[in-house]
Amino acid sequence: MTAKSNDIQNGTLSPELLIEAHRLAHEYAFGWFSITAQQRMTFFNYALISLGGLAYAYGSCLAASWFLTAAWIGLFGVGISFLFFQFDKRNSHLTKLAEQYLSQGTESFLAPIVGPTIQLAHLADTQKIRGMLSFGRIARLAYYMYALIAFCSFVFALVVKFCPKSISLI
Repeated sequence: MTAKSNDIQNGTLSPELLIEAHRLAHEYAFGWFSITAQQRMTFFNYALISLGGLAYAYGSCLAASWFLTAAWIGLFGVGISFLFFQFDKRNSHLTKLAEQYLSQGTESFLAPIVGPTIQLAHLADTQKIRGMLSFGRIARLAYYMYALIAFCSFVFALVVKFCPKSISLI
């Protein structure tokens, strides 16, 4: 066993080891935050691309009078929107875990050294701009809108297929 591992087991860490341990924990939490935040943005971009592709396929099916296929594409769009919503929920939770550690761990560790000057999380929570939307709210709203549009597309294709006299297409 090394002297460092003895110090850790005995609970007697030198200030240098304590700072190093905190630095490593901070790096780990920040890496976790970075990965999950990047995943969240990537999934949002994939959602835009995939739903844009579905919209093109839907329009092509309507133009070719393949109304049942268009209806299935609309229904598939609802399912895709739901899946991306669930991915966003998961990544939001993982990102918030890292945010919580970074805000509490860093500020409580640095407070004895620099005083109460570093309170970014506290200031961000107490000084919210009225009407400001977070990325999560915007993303969830977008996923709801995608699902609604896809569902309306599904219904529209079925109505055109089974009630062609009720809707005339140009």
